[in-house]
Amino acid sequence: MSLTDAELRELLELEAVATSAPWRAQGVGGIQMDGSRDGYMIENREQRRIASLYPTSTSRELRALDAQLIAAARNLVGPLAEEVLRLRDLLHDCLAAATIEFPTVLLTRIRKALRDAD
Repeated sequence: MSLTDAELRELLELEAVATSAPWRAQGVGGIQMDGSRDGYMIENREQRRIASLYPTSTSRELRALDAQLIAAARNLVGPLAEEVLRLRDLLHDCLAAATIEFPTVLLTRIRKALRDAD
């Protein structure tokens, strides 16, 4: 599946209005007030609960990994979408330059852009 630029921008718009990052996964062991046991919370930087994962048919280890993935996705979706858009712009520029520049000049521009990205 590939995302269009419009879909990436829509994702960035959603990311901008969602609860701010960073999020983190926090395990909650023992029996909770609602009777659940060994769940996981997704918290924001102020340690306010965003979401909870409680026991299902998945193992405790899988719930922990799922909670970590949810938090990581929130923390990285914006930078990843921005990087994809940046690389697409760079590729577009390089392809446009390829029609008018010698290959060595084009390779020099690509190498410089990659160094700048580091």
